[in-house]
Amino acid sequence: MSWLCVGDYNEILSSKEKQGCLPRPPRPMEDFRQALLHCGLGNLGFIGNIFTWRNGRQGRTFVQERLDWACANTEWMEIYPFARVHHLHAAYSDHEPILITTHEVTQVTSRRQKPKSFIFCQATMEEEQHLLNILGRYEAASGQAINRHKTSIFFSRNTRDSVKAEFQALLGGRIMEDCEPYLGLPMTGGRSKVNTFKGLQEKITKKVKEKFISKAGREILIKIVAQSVPTYTIGIFKIPNALCDTLNSTLAKYWWGQTKDEKKIHWINWEKLCSPKARGRMGFRDIQAFNLTLLAKQAWRLIHNTHSLFYRVYKSRYFPNCSFMDAELGNNLSYVWRSLFAARNIIRGGSKWKVGDGRTIGVNTHNWLTHEPVFLGEQQ
Repeated sequence: MSWLCVGDYNEILSSKEKQGCLPRPPRPMEDFRQALLHCGLGNLGFIGNIFTWRNGRQGRTFVQERLDWACANTEWMEIYPFARVHHLHAAYSDHEPILITTHEVTQVTSRRQKPKSFIFCQATMEEEQHLLNILGRYEAASGQAINRHKTSIFFSRNTRDSVKAEFQALLGGRIMEDCEPYLGLPMTGGRSKVNTFKGLQEKITKKVKEKFISKAGREILIKIVAQSVPTYTIGIFKIPNALCDTLNSTLAKYWWGQTKDEKKIHWINWEKLCSPKARGRMGFRDIQAFNLTLLAKQAWRLIHNTHSLFYRVYKSRYFPNCSFMDAELGNNLSYVWRSLFAARNIIRGGSKWKVGDGRTIGVNTHNWLTHEPVFLGEQQ
């Protein structure tokens, strides 16, 4: 059965919903939250001023609170997914009237997949109310409604369960216990990077199950299909060397026709098979070398594309007072920065300075000569 409960609850959920006089004791607010959870009611949010009641006094005795609420259970929200609560202005009463609209907002349909949006904020009631106001203004301006059933909320590990319940009651949606991948990439990672990227091995293993295929077909399957699976991931993250060896071993076993129940002799090791065909080999890609190459391509953008948003964000965070080539690893780092930093030596080994006025070239530290610099008085 669907339920909608609207009116004066004579209670607030947090101290942010009261101004003036003494603060509200935490016990009644906690009892109110538990009552809503017990009844399966969720807050529908609001558009307008946060406070719905004022005592009409002046000076220090003036008090305003949010005592009027519109709450509903999941069944009612499914029937009226586009319902909105508006706090209107009161002309005579001390309580502001509440208007609830249940009509469906015209949506713009498209065959193309709609992009996801990420919003970051602190787990406080004040920021949550700001977020609800922003979303309400967006819906009113664009004519598109936010689907709360497809909304997910992700909290940091140190967030209390009571705060999570408050946010879920106000915003709706579901709480994500584990951060889901986005575009096939992990949004968070634990200490074990092998477990973080273990999905790559599963995807590649599924691609190389074809048994009845010629050597030429195996070559095409490895190069075009299997080795292209991790391209997007390894272009952003440096995957562990142990996982690279596992992926290379999986492809090598498939190349030599090895299955789970039998073992085949690997007449040539995988490193030699990854050499170019001009040298008499197969021209396969070594996953680890390919990983560092793609990361070096991204790091190259931090040297030349200095006007991009990517460069400005990383420079302000990791190397504000120097260039990328002179930056230090630092502390409290993201895994993407560690990955880009690991590929910097590839750029150093394959690039040289083009000497201009020489102001930014370190004589001893930069590779600007075809040989090591020899100073006067030193033996060659």
